[in-house]
Amino acid sequence: MQRISAIKPLALVTSLVAALSKSNVTSINEIVRQFNGMRLYKDEFVAYKPFHNQLAKETFPIFINQITQQVMATLLPEEQALPKRLKQFKQVIFHDGSSLTVHPELASEFKGRFTKTAPAAVECHVSLSLFKRKITRMSYY
Repeated sequence: MQRISAIKPLALVTSLVAALSKSNVTSINEIVRQFNGMRLYKDEFVAYKPFHNQLAKETFPIFINQITQQVMATLLPEEQALPKRLKQFKQVIFHDGSSLTVHPELASEFKGRFTKTAPAAVECHVSLSLFKRKITRMSYY
């Protein structure tokens, strides 16, 4: 016999994106409400603990990292001819680093760069190869 999980990967990611896009999420409970709000039937609702258990798995950050890389690769614009002045280079790498503020109580785990305005933050860095048209590195800390 195999247990069937009520929390499928697509439903989990969809509810995370929907909840976090509102930009005022302050607790996992709000994400659980979003998840349950997207269910068709009440018997598909999940409680806080099973939902939290999915987020607490060691493999969850790996899963989100893979999803993020796939989404970012999909969002790349269509390939275009490179300007002549760039052909002199063997490689061109674009890099972006962003700081995302998280709850101040997480400062011991996620110390932010801007300690006065955002004592707790997650740093996200992405490097993109212009010639290979793919992400060469993505990290967060």
